[in-house]
Order: sequence, then structure tokens, then C-alpha cells
Amino acid sequence: MQLGEVPNILTTLLAGQIDAGALSPPTNSRAKRSGLQELINLGTDGPEYPSTVIATTRAYVKSNPENTRRLVRALAEAFYVFKNNRQVGIRAIQKYARLHDADILEDTYNQFREAFDTIPYVSKAGIASLLVSMSEKDSKIRQIKYEDVADMRFVAEVEKEGFFKKTAK
Repeated sequence: MQLGEVPNILTTLLAGQIDAGALSPPTNSRAKRSGLQELINLGTDGPEYPSTVIATTRAYVKSNPENTRRLVRALAEAFYVFKNNRQVGIRAIQKYARLHDADILEDTYNQFREAFDTIPYVSKAGIASLLVSMSEKDSKIRQIKYEDVADMRFVAEVEKEGFFKKTAK
């Protein structure tokens, strides 16, 4: 059943109109509070899937390599601050998700904290999973390779220069 947004799935579950549905934070925290059982956490127990992806065109990257490098550094620093400063992380979730319930905020923070990688590489296995699922509707997608859609050279450069180690200090 196509329900659109995640909150609609929770409402339909609670009304007994469906037996299961895919939920993400903070809605899955609300579901647990309402007595629903988590069957599987796709973030930790499911197939690997890309979760943090920033996209642009190859032309932009080619003409703006320093901006791209700075974006990678900013993303890595933001992940570090979020993961290592609970108060800042919770305030960010509170502001942008417009949450006020302390328990829901805490559970949402913990879930996202575990989801963010320290070094933001997009995994080959994750891209492969995505491409396989997309190729069910379009067979041309089977020809696409990781390198066609993911350019990790800037992450590798920033890692090589020691930025991630410096950030951790």
C-alpha cells in the first residue's frame, strides 16, 4: 500500500490498517513508544545501503574542486561534532525536526549517531544494493558501475592529508 510519508505509515499501523511498514527516526521512536515491535532495523541489520550521499554534476566538480574539498571537510567536521557532542546533536535534531520530547530526541540522536561514519565514504556494497533494486525497473541500470556514480577522490585526499585524524583530536 503506497502511503507516501513515514508519519502516514505510523498512523496506518496504529489504526490497524496494515501489519508492518518501514519507519525511520524519529517516527520509529514514536512507534516503539506506542507499543509496536521493531521487526528489523535496516540501518544495522539489513542490506547495506547508502545513507549519506551528496550529489552534484561532474562539470561542477571539475570546475570547482576546492569547493568540493571544502564540502567534504565540512561534512566530516559536522559528523564529528554531531557524534561527539550530544548536546549540539540533540539541539540540531530539535531545531530541524521540530521535536521537543526528550525521550524521542535522545533515541533519534542515538540512532543517527550510530549511522554516521567518521570518514564519509559511500560504500561500494551500498551502491551495488541501490543499483540492483533500481535495475528491477530499468535494465539499463545493470550496466552502471560504482565508479560511474561515486567519486571518492576528495574524501581520499582529505583522509590522506590527515584531516579526519586532526578533527578527532
